[in-house]
Amino acid sequence: MRRSLLALLTASSSVAIVSCSTGDIVVKTDLDEKYIVRNSAVTTPPFDWDKKLDIWKETIKTYETISTGYESSEAECRNGILGAAVCSDIFGPGRNNARVELAKSKENLAALSKFRASETNPITSIRYRPIFVDVNNEKTAMGYVSLTCLNPDLSQKDAKRLFALLEIKEDEVSKKKTPKQDAYTAVSLEVCKKYAYPGTTRFSYSIDEDQTKDKADK
Repeated sequence: MRRSLLALLTASSSVAIVSCSTGDIVVKTDLDEKYIVRNSAVTTPPFDWDKKLDIWKETIKTYETISTGYESSEAECRNGILGAAVCSDIFGPGRNNARVELAKSKENLAALSKFRASETNPITSIRYRPIFVDVNNEKTAMGYVSLTCLNPDLSQKDAKRLFALLEIKEDEVSKKKTPKQDAYTAVSLEVCKKYAYPGTTRFSYSIDEDQTKDKADK
C-alpha cells in the first residue's frame, strides 16, 4: 500500500525524537515503540527530473494532437453543408480547451525546467528503511521508504508551485493520523534534516511498492 504526503509541521504529541550516541535516528511513540534508521539503511539517489519533465512533454504532445484533430475536423466540416458557424459551434469549444491546456502544459514544462536549472538544489531524494522495535524489544525491518525533501530556502509560493508541478499533494497536517503514520512522518522529517536540509519542514514520503534492495543501489 502506498502512502504519500507533504508535511509542513510534523511535530506530534504521540512521537518523540530520541538522541542516540551511534548517530542513528530514533523516534519513540507514546506506546514506547521505536522506529530506528541507521546510516547504512539510507541512500541518496539523484532526483529523477527527466521522468517528471517527460510527463509534461508527453502531455504537450497529447494536447497538440487533440488540438490538431479538432482543427482538422472543423476544417473538414466547413467544406460540407453545415456552414462555418455551425462547425465552429461543434468543434470550437473542444479546440479552444485543448489550446488552453496546451499553453498551460508548456508553461509548466518551462517552470519545472527552471527549477531543475536552479543552483539552490530545490529537491533531494532519499531512500531509507526503518527498523521497528515493539514494546517487547523485538526488532522488525520495515519496508523501504522513498523520501522527497524540499529546500527550505524556497519561498512558500515556489515550494507550492514546485510540488504542484511534481504532482505531489499536500496532506492536511491537522488531520488525525494513526500512530504508525505519525511515526513515519516524524522519522521522514528527521531523515530529511540529517541527510538533505537541516532546516527543512516540507517533504513527501511514500512507502515503496517495489521493496527490492536493488532499487536502493541505483
